[in-house]
Amino acid sequence: MAESLLVPQDITENLLQTLTVKEIIHIVALSTPRIQIPTRYRNQKSSLITYIIHNRSESVFQSFCRHFNSQKGHNLNRKRARATDTSGSSSRKAICADHSPDSDSGGNGEISVAAGEFMEVLTPAEIRKCHQAFYRATSNAMVKPVTCGVCARENDLHDPPSSIRRIPLSNIPNGARLIPHTAHPQHTLYDGKLLESAGVIQTPNGEVLVSICKECWQELEGAKDLPPKFSLANDMWIGEIPFELQGLTFPEQLLIAQLYPRVYVFKLFPKKIQGKRDATTLQSAMRGNVTTFELDNPGIAAMLEGNMML
Repeated sequence: MAESLLVPQDITENLLQTLTVKEIIHIVALSTPRIQIPTRYRNQKSSLITYIIHNRSESVFQSFCRHFNSQKGHNLNRKRARATDTSGSSSRKAICADHSPDSDSGGNGEISVAAGEFMEVLTPAEIRKCHQAFYRATSNAMVKPVTCGVCARENDLHDPPSSIRRIPLSNIPNGARLIPHTAHPQHTLYDGKLLESAGVIQTPNGEVLVSICKECWQELEGAKDLPPKFSLANDMWIGEIPFELQGLTFPEQLLIAQLYPRVYVFKLFPKKIQGKRDATTLQSAMRGNVTTFELDNPGIAAMLEGNMML
């Protein structure tokens, strides 16, 4: 059944309240002949609507009728489109298989859409599968970093898949390259090899697995009889961070730092108390944004020597 169109008598104050001030002024500007609204009525919607209702310009009310009638037609077309999409959704093919997080079938949660189905309304089952794929991709297990046992750097286990691998300790190629030349009492050695304990896993059956990043793996397989560039065995081992230094705040770290390789710019805000910012809270806490960038140490050294920093 077709909906009836609005006429000027149907334009009421409540109907105009559904529009914004900018929309009302724009619609009035489209009227012919065009009327001029005094500036004092343009700032508040209530004053603007009162002025329009009291003046009851026929051309302005016709302009509002055209606007609301076009909105009705637009909404009706949208309803028809949704009804058409819903009726055809029952015959749509399933676009996503429900893989378990531990599945080895190669499914990575990606959704494939068949040709001709772009912008079609998804069924509740399809939406649920999209949510499942999103939750799997952003779960703790998927974003948890993995430490390389050779260089102690953190790596992403899943992006890309070949960035890190886990192999038995005895299968490390050219494993003798990971034996340190100078021993230290605090070294953690596995079969004589200096490895990061966070990158070493011992299975229930007693097998020792080592996580190795792609860069270290390529250097271990290389022809040069040298340890990987960033490996702990290549004089990169510094030991565990002392307990006293593990809980330092950022200002405390700056006070004891020997070098300042980066710049940290803090933009702090006092804490709001009853809607007002209290400056005294800056002495007890920090809250805001931090920007960090690398220092130009060679340029600073050149400036200290009397040269201009480029």
